[in-house]
Amino acid sequence: MAISPALPAAALADDANAALAHTFPLLVDGDGWSTRLFATNVSDAPSRCNLSLRGGGLDGRFAGGSPEFTLAAEGGLSSFASAGTGALAFGSAQLECSQPVVAQGVISLTSGGQTVGMSPVTPAQAGVGFQFPLLGAGGPVAVVVGNESESPADCRLAFADAGGATIDAVDYTVPAAGLDLKFLADALALPADLDGAAARVDCDRLVTAVSLQFSGAAFAALPPAVLNAGPTEVIGEAARNNINIGNPALTIADNTPVAPGGGMRLVWSDEFDAARLDPATWFFETGDGSEYGIPGWGNDELQWYLPNSASIENGNLVITARRQAQNGFQYTSARINTRGRFALRYGRIEARIRLPAGPGLWPAFWLLPQEDAYGGWAASGEIDIMEAVNLGGSGGNTVHGTLHYGGAWPNNRSSANRHAVGGDITENFHVYALEWDEREMRWYVDDTLYATESEWSTTAASFPAPFDRPFYIILNLAVGGGFPGPPNAATNFPAALEVDYVRVYSGEP
Repeated sequence: MAISPALPAAALADDANAALAHTFPLLVDGDGWSTRLFATNVSDAPSRCNLSLRGGGLDGRFAGGSPEFTLAAEGGLSSFASAGTGALAFGSAQLECSQPVVAQGVISLTSGGQTVGMSPVTPAQAGVGFQFPLLGAGGPVAVVVGNESESPADCRLAFADAGGATIDAVDYTVPAAGLDLKFLADALALPADLDGAAARVDCDRLVTAVSLQFSGAAFAALPPAVLNAGPTEVIGEAARNNINIGNPALTIADNTPVAPGGGMRLVWSDEFDAARLDPATWFFETGDGSEYGIPGWGNDELQWYLPNSASIENGNLVITARRQAQNGFQYTSARINTRGRFALRYGRIEARIRLPAGPGLWPAFWLLPQEDAYGGWAASGEIDIMEAVNLGGSGGNTVHGTLHYGGAWPNNRSSANRHAVGGDITENFHVYALEWDEREMRWYVDDTLYATESEWSTTAASFPAPFDRPFYIILNLAVGGGFPGPPNAATNFPAALEVDYVRVYSGEP
């Protein structure tokens, strides 16, 4: 088989109102073929486009025939695919747009039921690597990854200097039968001089990847250099690939309350010493909360949660927040919880945590009710064991322990407590704990008691409701929101929340 994809440089007219045409010659010699075209708008105005296939042997059409479509301003992305049969297909694909766009045609061959595409490995093999040379600092560089499999592809985009050393990297997920675009300058810390450097894409399943580099109205599509296939160090099924499972089993620890200074026995823990997070224990959130009717997670937060922003590294859970564009948001992070998997009532819960510093960062270790038995938030309660904002700056070394209760929003109430921890809590691990019994809650840092609450309520039942029901565990690192405010130039990304362990104890009967 032979592949002759179109990878020429092309000039775009300076007049933004002129019709801009890209023609991609197609020549395929194989049992069957498919073509995918990526188009990205690089102008500051919407671009109207028309796509058509021409020539002999092209018995397939791009989706929708010859579609007309509009790309959103500054990064609007679209993808179209076609397919055909025959030993030889030839002709061209033509894209015409009203504004400057970056476009790339990619050809795949189908032979013996296997799609070969830009990589000579079968879909069953994980760890397909692509490396793209960077041609100086003449213009923005983008990498597009197309995933044609039926499962999400977990990928890492890395920047390596001229000596091959990795300088910066970003992890993300390309949806099943979907695609994703990353502008390197948005996702990675790049130097001014890119000559001799490279961008590398590694994914845990077969993907097609192309790199686009452009300056002003001109563009060039750079072909990938295919690396040796096989599992990679940075991406692997065991190390990453946080995927939620269906029908998990729920365990509820109905604990005996722990008396201050009294005996305890361990009933549940995650020491984070496995190769990966257990989906039978943790649920991985995705998105901005719109799925639950609370966009911005009800707090005007600025991040888009991704499952693979949580990982286990050196025996710690690491939740990483990045300055990374995703679904219209400029930041990504992770939020994991034990909902439907593990819940507790009473006892002691603690975690050993190192917190991130920086304006706009909001790490939290907290509990929500397994069932909203008394109504919507906050009638069924919320328990914040530890949260902190803007550490190292306006937040100092202060942590917060809070109860939310009362009626459903906006008739909710809260009881808030603050504690200034000695030393720099972003440099060292500390143990944050809550002891919870029927009529009292106590907050600790490193076994120092700093707050006690014994009054709360709900409009739906008498005391000690709502805190007489099982609650599940949440760990997350938010960016922005009403509590911390937005990040600024002093916020260093990536930023990490590190957790050594989470443990739950029952008091001695």
